[in-house]
Amino acid sequence: MAYLIFNEIGIIQKIASNDTQLNYHSFSSNYTIKTCTDEEFTNVRTNLKIPSLDNGVTVFENPPPCFESHTDTIPGPETDPKINDEDELKKYFKSVIILIKSFIASNRQHPLINDLKNYKIYLEDFDFSSLNFPVTGNWEKYCEDNSITYYHPLQIP
Repeated sequence: MAYLIFNEIGIIQKIASNDTQLNYHSFSSNYTIKTCTDEEFTNVRTNLKIPSLDNGVTVFENPPPCFESHTDTIPGPETDPKINDEDELKKYFKSVIILIKSFIASNRQHPLINDLKNYKIYLEDFDFSSLNFPVTGNWEKYCEDNSITYYHPLQIP
């Protein structure tokens, strides 16, 4: 069973693939935790669906259409999302690396430290020449399709 964690106005804040991952997060009483199926979790983790709460009910919607070269937008499946070039992917990696570094700096004894360090190293050492740009889909979908261990930013406590 997977989990979706929402803030007080129903916006997704974190995701967890199981009870252990859920326990890695800490939340105030203002958060709502909802269960979801593994398929729903994978759709959120790969940015194919965006969950929200509507009167306490989890709603899954397609992401808004993306604009080319906008890495701050989650591409939707109906818009033929793609990673346009190396610079775009590097920019995304940098944002994830910053998030991981911030977490590691303040949580040195956390059980996920080694996994997150390994993912950070993977991103830092990634061989961009191994890809033929543009790459169809987003980074998380690429990882899922190619059996690459990854962490969606919402999984980082």
